Amino acid sequence: MPKKTKNSLDIEKNSSAAAASYIWIVSLYILLTRPKSDFAQFHARQGAALFAVEILAGLVGPFALIIIIVAIVLSVKGFLAASRGEHWVLRFLGRWLQEQHS
Repeated sequence: MPKKTKNSLDIEKNSSAAAASYIWIVSLYILLTRPKSDFAQFHARQGAALFAVEILAGLVGPFALIIIIVAIVLSVKGFLAASRGEHWVLRFLGRWLQEQHS
């Protein structure tokens, strides 16, 4: 049996929390309660960004429904990736979030 690394242990321990972070405001809870988990923080930042996009879309009007549907689809994709222990990066927004955190 291969030796588990710190990263693989983090993923194993926090994949459920990382997946849950794509459920709207839960991302903020994960950001606050899992500060030492790189994996949970990675997904929680993306989940929080999608949550913010959904809120802002609701304020702008005509294309709000389309934007919200796209954000929900991306949230489901992120949820599934996190639950499998994968680092899935949102195009454009995800890369920018990671640069801000580095």
